[in-house]
Parts: sequence; structure tokens; C-alpha cells
Amino acid sequence: MQTAWRAFRVRIVLFLRPYGLTWALDRWAVLAWRRKQAAPQAPASKDHHVLVVCAHFNHADWLPGCVNSLIDQSFPNWTMVIADDASTDPVDEVLSHCAASDERVEVIQLAHNRGAYVARNTAIQSSNAPWTHVAFIDPDDVAEPGWLDHVLAMAGRDDGWVRPLLQRTDEQLKGVKRLYHGHCPTLFSRGLWDRLGGFLDVRVAGDTQLLFRTSRLGVLLDLKEGRALQVSQRCRVHAGNASRLKAEERKHWLENQRRTIGAVNDPDALHVQPAVEEFASHA
Repeated sequence: MQTAWRAFRVRIVLFLRPYGLTWALDRWAVLAWRRKQAAPQAPASKDHHVLVVCAHFNHADWLPGCVNSLIDQSFPNWTMVIADDASTDPVDEVLSHCAASDERVEVIQLAHNRGAYVARNTAIQSSNAPWTHVAFIDPDDVAEPGWLDHVLAMAGRDDGWVRPLLQRTDEQLKGVKRLYHGHCPTLFSRGLWDRLGGFLDVRVAGDTQLLFRTSRLGVLLDLKEGRALQVSQRCRVHAGNASRLKAEERKHWLENQRRTIGAVNDPDALHVQPAVEEFASHA
């Protein structure tokens, strides 16, 4: 019976999405979250250092804009690692430009294409930055100038995580197609990240699966989820978005993951040994 209900729910979500009704539900959820929040949080601590990870594959046209949005952040203590996932397009010149644009930007190139989640794991393993938090951005997206300041303020000094408020736009970063609390660019404290381990070695929906593990760990360890009140990133919607591919298959897999993770009672069982790939630094 439960399996039949989950299959029905997946089909309903996929049916409603083209008509904008899921957008309306997202917007309602954002407004409801804002209404129940207390007074604004304290400013981000100068002791914080955010490792911002960008998994890149064949998005050289958009990558410099993504990097510039990090350089324009009001919070200065960050290191960005761009992990090129063995792009097949000519990208060396753009990667070199990005690496030279700011001393806080690092670039590595994976030996083989392994997907965004292995690229992110590898970027984290490669960094020697003294990071206290880790967050993510896709190369076709741009961060709002106050992104890091705001999510760090929402995080406070405790172990935990803060989900970003994302604004979906067209390819020119215009219009608002959706406004919702997303998964991929979530900010994690280092202590929490170490307990989670990293992403599964999958091609799609690994960020959502990670949030399922995070939420369950929060229940077991009495950690609270934070959510951004201000827009964190503007995200382009285009034909190459991984989230648009194999939607029904992805939804069914996530429903099974949600059920399995929800039954876990041992916090250590939520840890994943992160799969990584060989890489070379790009000057």
C-alpha cells in the first residue's frame, strides 16, 4: 500500500510541475518559514572560514560569472575550489583565468569524469584551507553578495546546517520561475560534515540524499535545521540541468532512500566513505 502511495505521489508532483502549482507550494512554504522565525541572527563570526565547492563540467561560458559572484561576497573569509570533472569542451583558458582572478580561488582537474558528487568530494579532500564550514555552488549559478554572511549568521556557532533560499531564473538570470529552500548549496558546519562523510557516488540527486541523512542525523543528535531568509543564489534553468533529467526515476529512488534512512537509529550508520578521483592542480 505504501509503495503504491509513493508511486502515486511521484506522478502527482511530476504532473503539477509544468502548470506552476509546485511553484505556488514552494512559495507558500518559504513564507510560512519566514513567519515563524525569531529576530535576525547575530552577524557572522570573523573566525569562520567557508570552503565553497564548485563542480564544473562544460560550463565555461558561465563559470567566470559564478566566480565573480564569490569575489563580490560581503563575507571575505572563503576559499573556492573549482573541481573540473574532466570537461570535454576547451576549458583550460577559462580555468586559468578563474584561478588567476583571486588568490582565494583554487582549480583542480579530475583525471576521469565521475559526476558532480565525486567531484565535490574530491574538492573537499584536496583543500588545505582552514575551513569551519562548507557550501556549494554550481558553475551556471551566481551567488547574491550577502549569501555567506547571511547563512553563517543563521548557523550561529553550533554544529548544524543551513539550507539556502534559491531563486530559479531563465538563462539570462531574469524572471523568477521558483523560489524555494534548496538542497545542493546547503551550508554545513565542519563537525557535521565530518559525521556525514560526503556524497554518495551517484550521478543525480546525491545532494537530496545527503539532506535526508543530515535530517535524520539531526533527529538523532538533536541538531536543528536552519533556512536562509534572504535569497542565496540565482540558478539558471536550462536543458542541461541534471535535476531535469530522468525525473520519475530520480523521484522513485529518493522515495526509497527517504524510507531507508528514516529507519536508521545509529548515527554512525549515516556516515558515507566519500568516493574521490585522482586530480591535478591547475595553475
